[in-house]
Amino acid sequence: MRKFLYLNVLSAYFGFLFFVVVHLAFNVSRITRLTGWEPEFVMNSVLLFNLLLIPLIGVVYIFFIAPHFTSLNNLNYISCVSWFVYFIGFSYVFTSLFPIVNPEDKANKVLGLITIFAACAYPFYILFIIFLARQRGQNK
Repeated sequence: MRKFLYLNVLSAYFGFLFFVVVHLAFNVSRITRLTGWEPEFVMNSVLLFNLLLIPLIGVVYIFFIAPHFTSLNNLNYISCVSWFVYFIGFSYVFTSLFPIVNPEDKANKVLGLITIFAACAYPFYILFIIFLARQRGQNK
């Protein structure tokens, strides 16, 4: 039961972080409209936040989460696929609570293609992070 719970928490962790990155990029026009900031400032801030958040995902996992669960190394690889279920769930809840009412808030169509590419590449990033965590655990 503990392994199952850990696997789901890990998948939710990766899914939520991908959700934050994607929905920040999709909602730049909303953030601009609600805060009154310039669109360039919001775009640059979101880009900087995303570029800092992606490496932070791995650092937090490698140094803080993985050492507590060293016996579950082979099960961690399931989270490379199961994060997507949590991402879809978080996205559904967010879009249900905050629907797009202004047509100008809709995201650019190219951003959808970039998101599809990122969703295809994200499992390889998770594999890399899990591999680094295993290497760190074996060196201790």
